[in-house]
Amino acid sequence: MWAQRVWRVVDMREKMNHVFYYPLKPSQGRKNMMYIIMESIELERITAYSPLKADSVSPSDMFDIPLTAFEAKSQLTRKETVTKYDEYGDPYDTVIVEDIPLEDIKRFKIKEEVFFDKQRSTMETRILGIAPQYEFYREGEFLGYRDAFWVYFPEARTVFAEFEVYNRHNDSHRLTYDDVFWKRMFSSYIIKVSNVYDRSIDRYKSPMDALYEAQEMEDDIRNREHDLWSF
Repeated sequence: MWAQRVWRVVDMREKMNHVFYYPLKPSQGRKNMMYIIMESIELERITAYSPLKADSVSPSDMFDIPLTAFEAKSQLTRKETVTKYDEYGDPYDTVIVEDIPLEDIKRFKIKEEVFFDKQRSTMETRILGIAPQYEFYREGEFLGYRDAFWVYFPEARTVFAEFEVYNRHNDSHRLTYDDVFWKRMFSSYIIKVSNVYDRSIDRYKSPMDALYEAQEMEDDIRNREHDLWSF
C-alpha cells in the first residue's frame, strides 16, 4: 500500500551502538562489525560494491559494480601530498598513501525500505545495504564523510548471524549482529528519504535545521502506519 526508501547514519560512538564498535580487537570470541565485514570480504563470503558509478565521480548505492577484496581494502586508504626535498635542496611533491585503521571507522550508512504490509497491517523495515564511512580531509581540513563501499545486507545476514555481540542485559542470552539489526536495537538518524530531487537533508538545511527535519521525517513515518488504519 505504501513504501519509501530511507537512508540513515549509525554513529558507533553512541552508547547504544557500542556493540558495533567494540571490542577493538577480537576478544573472547567476539569481533566488531568492521572486522567481520573485512574478514568476510577477504574470504569472499561477502561482496563489496563500489560507492561510485562507472564514471568514478557520481555516488551510487545500487550494488551494480562489485569490488575485489584488494579493491575493497584499497578503499580504506588516505592519500596526502607532502613536500619533500631532494639531495640538492629542491622541493618536490610526493603522494603518501596510508591505510585507515578499522578503529577509525566510527559510523556507517544504512539504506533501507520502509513499507506497509497490508496482509498483516503492520509497518515493516527491510535493510538493503550498509556502507562504512570514513573521515575525509584535504590539506588538513575536514570535509566530511565518504562511503568506503556498500555491502548488500541480505547477503551479509548469514555472516552476521554467526557472530555474537555483547548483551548488556544478560550474559547468558545469545545475541547476534543479525538480531541487533532485525530487532532494531540501535540508534540512528535519517539523512535522506526518496524525493524528486534525489538530495539529502544537508543539501538544503543547515546542520541544526537538518536535525529537526530528520525528526519530522521520523514522526511522519511513525504516523503513517496510524493514518493507514480506518476506524
